[in-house]
This record gives sequence, C-alpha cells and structure tokens, in this order.
Amino acid sequence: MGYQIIEPSAGSTDWTDFSVMVNDTMQGFISLSLTNYDTTDVPLIAAGGKVEVAGSLYSFSSSEDITGSLSTEQNYIMVTTSSSSITASYTTDVPVWVPSKSGWYDSSTGSLRYMGGCSTDFGNKWVYHKERSIKGLSGGLNDLILGKPGIKIGNGTRSSAGSQVISGIGFQPSIVIFLATDDTQSNMNHSTGFDIVTTRGTMYQFDNGTQASTATIWCIAIRRNVSNLLTAVLASLDIDGFTLTWSLVGSVSIDFTYICLP
Repeated sequence: MGYQIIEPSAGSTDWTDFSVMVNDTMQGFISLSLTNYDTTDVPLIAAGGKVEVAGSLYSFSSSEDITGSLSTEQNYIMVTTSSSSITASYTTDVPVWVPSKSGWYDSSTGSLRYMGGCSTDFGNKWVYHKERSIKGLSGGLNDLILGKPGIKIGNGTRSSAGSQVISGIGFQPSIVIFLATDDTQSNMNHSTGFDIVTTRGTMYQFDNGTQASTATIWCIAIRRNVSNLLTAVLASLDIDGFTLTWSLVGSVSIDFTYICLP
C-alpha cells in the first residue's frame, strides 16, 4: 500500500511563498510506471512512483497490486486515497479532464485520479503524463499508443450506416486521420482522409481501382460502384475519443485505421 508524503507546516512569509510555489508545481504531478510493459503479464504499479491526488502527494515504496477484474477491451487504472494511504484498482468508467486539478478524475468534482490503463489481455499498457498525453507499449498497429506529443493509432471495421463511437483514446483529439480500404482487397478501393468536425477531406480510389478523386464532404469514402458506397464524417471530438457518422448505399464492407493527434 502506498503512503502520503506529508508537507511541512509553513512558519514564515518566505516559507509560505515557497510552499505556494511548490504546491502550484506539484498540482497534477504524476511520475508513475507499470511493470511488465513489454509482455502480456499482469502489471503492477512500479515501486518508486509518485502521484498528486486532490492536493496531496503520494508515493509507492514497493510494487503495488492493482485490484479488480478486467471486463472490456479498454480498462482504466485509478488510484483511491484513504487517510494517508493510496491503492489502485481497475475501472471501465471513462475519466474526465479537470483543469483545476491538472489531471484525469472520475468526475469534475471527484477525488479518484486516473493514472493509465491496459487492455483485457494486458498486451497494451499505458500511463498518463501531467501534459495529458500518454505513453505505453503495444502488440502492434492494432492499438499503438505513443508518448508525447500523444498519438493513438487503432483499427476498426464497418459495413452499415449509423453512429460509431470510438473511445479509450486517452485524450481528446484535435484531428483524426483515416486510412480505409475495401475489405475485398482485390477491388482496389481505398481512401485517405482527415477530419476536425468543421473541416474534412479525403482522396479516394474507387470503382474497383479504375478512378480516383478528392472530396471535402467525407473523411472516408469507399465506393465499389455507383450503387455501392460507404462514407463517413466525424460527428464529434470527444473527451476520450471521437464519434463517426456513417452513410451507406447498397452494400460495402471496409477496414480502416485511425490516427488521433492531441
């Protein structure tokens, strides 16, 4: 179990000023790592880690177990404080960024700070920086998370119209880049595009690779022929990902890769 680092009492004006400066610097501080980053073994919070939670600084003097079970592809790790101690557990609740605390918490007024997360199979593990970006290791392009400036790469599939929510990014992206292809690769239909909700565009090869064009009304466009077309636009950039709106004419199935930038 981790413990709280006690701040000394201020006894003079100079010391008070210094204490205020230290507190401002400490706000949002996080210097934590997970064990077993490059394997699929169960992670622990690595010994020596420190994190500020709601105005108090805590430290893990030894490797700390993370309690709870994993139930979805995206699992978060949050720390809970009690008196002068701190423990860690898994949750699937999506955190929110709290500017006044410079950290990810369970709610705008909550006291449960999030420090990172991992996938159900422990293949992807990551932790937050104070700068709101994340770092980690991954099993490959399927779900790659890089450190500062904070890039998240993931994959998806689609064959129907409607809304699709992509979450578990770890930050609110400012732009998303899309690489998409017809899932029947011999059709040679593909598109490369971007979207920031207010502006978007794509370059796409269509009609079984016989034609190519650009468009500023979609970020993804896969067209097999005039009667079979699947397109997408970014509906919103969310706190932990993004939402796509898909439109379908006829029948098309695609695979796509997204690249989120902070």
